[in-house]
Amino acid sequence: MAMWLRKIGLFFLGSPICFASIGGYMPGDGIPREKECLPPWFTGPLLTPSGHVVPIDYINVEPYWFYTVTTGSYGSDGDSFSTPNFTTSNFQLPVFIGLTEWMDILVIGQAEWNETRGVSSLEFGETIVELDFQLLHDTRHNTLPGVKVYASQLFPTGRFEKRDAGKFGTDISGGGTFKTTIGMVITRTFELWDCHYFSARANGFFILPTKVDVQGINTYGGAPDTNATVKPGMGFGGLVGLEYNLSRNWAFAIDLQAMYENKTTFKGFPGTNPDQTLATLDAPSNFQFSIAPAIEYNFNAQVGVIGGIWFSLAGRNSPRFISGAIAINYFGPLTHKTIEEKHRFRQSGGGSSPSGAGGGGGR
Repeated sequence: MAMWLRKIGLFFLGSPICFASIGGYMPGDGIPREKECLPPWFTGPLLTPSGHVVPIDYINVEPYWFYTVTTGSYGSDGDSFSTPNFTTSNFQLPVFIGLTEWMDILVIGQAEWNETRGVSSLEFGETIVELDFQLLHDTRHNTLPGVKVYASQLFPTGRFEKRDAGKFGTDISGGGTFKTTIGMVITRTFELWDCHYFSARANGFFILPTKVDVQGINTYGGAPDTNATVKPGMGFGGLVGLEYNLSRNWAFAIDLQAMYENKTTFKGFPGTNPDQTLATLDAPSNFQFSIAPAIEYNFNAQVGVIGGIWFSLAGRNSPRFISGAIAINYFGPLTHKTIEEKHRFRQSGGGSSPSGAGGGGGR
């Protein structure tokens, strides 16, 4: 175990003893030698965003489909219990457009279909606009990590209030709050041996939601006569995404995600339940840890497909879920036919989820 921990530590320090950077390798005799390997093809993992921006004159389009079944919840003690299955089919369309060599813009639109207990509803989801800024470039010829910071704004375009009690929440597709997310991503790709590559990226972020006025049955609970102002708790979290290319076309990816949200409070009248008790709008703080293994197939440097599963492993006051996911990634130039040589090292796709909390990523 100690030996493995040491190896992992050396990896994240980028030690040349264990790994040679792209463009060279260290054979068994310990003498570094140059070996010309083509840059790897990666779509990027499912959840963790990119450490690179999409450069000017390039575009990245990566439609996602998540099919999620919420099977229960984790209680305040961390133990899980079952609830009626709630199914969500979520479609997202993230589009990145390069503005400069060091900045891009991302726009995400989404829609979802929800179903539970024999009722269903099709709804438009939240909209996200994000700006990404490159601080450091990792290239084929340096040992620096790629570092990107981003600021994203979620606009409450989904339905969140005055909902139908008979729909059991299927007609809710948003939170009604403007969420601002600030984050940083660090990434680096290593050649392990004989043109086999290992890519790692880490993302930390925090989320600042605004207060939201609610009436009737809403995202946070309530009843038909609810009239209140809800203050969702701020949140923070982190993701780690890893990829390894099994061949030129095939790769394995995995994400680990941890998220914490502070308690939700409210002011005003929470509403009256059918039994004449007061409805609830507040919620305790919550935590969730999830994992998302996936398989990639890359047709070429511009087009790839990734599919996998995403599921919760542990939590507190949070949903227990399992989700199937698939995405098609396209990265290419707007004004010329092929990817320029200086941009072939940008292995930076992936990084989307129905929450939008972790920011996006360009390929």
